Amino acid sequence: MEQRMETLAGDAQDLGPRIRKAGPANPAVPLMKGSVMIRATVALLALSTPLLAEDLTLPLDPGVKAETITARYSCNGGAPFEVRYINAGENSLALVPVAGASRIFVSTVSASGARYVSGALEWWSKGDDATLIDTMDEAATQQCVAAPA
Repeated sequence: MEQRMETLAGDAQDLGPRIRKAGPANPAVPLMKGSVMIRATVALLALSTPLLAEDLTLPLDPGVKAETITARYSCNGGAPFEVRYINAGENSLALVPVAGASRIFVSTVSASGARYVSGALEWWSKGDDATLIDTMDEAATQQCVAAPA
C-alpha cells in the first residue's frame, strides 16, 4: 500500500543540484567509456525524473496507516504558520515552511520532545514550544510557540 504526500514545486527544484553533484562529474565516481557512459546517464535521468514531479510517493509497509497532524506556530512574535506532522509506523516527518518554501524534516533521536532535521536545520518541539535552529548559524535560532487556530 502506498501513501501519497504532496510537495511544493520548490522542494523538487531544491533536490536538482544534489542530484547533479552525485553524477559522473564527481571525482569520486570513476569515468566510464562508450555505451556504459550513455547507459549510466540514462539511468541517472530515469532515477531523477520522479524527483521533478509535483507529487511524491513514499511506499510504506502494508497495513501502516499514515496520520497527519497540523499545528500552528509563531516564532519570535512573527506571523503564524502551519507545520504538518506525518506519522506512519516508524516514519515521522515534519513539513516546516522555511524561507518561503516547505522543507521536509525527518525525525531523529531526542532526549525530550520531538526532534526533526533537514540538512543543517533542526526543528525541535515539546508541548506548545518549538525551536528552529540553523546549526551553521545558531544566532539565527527562532523560538516558537503554539498559535491559536
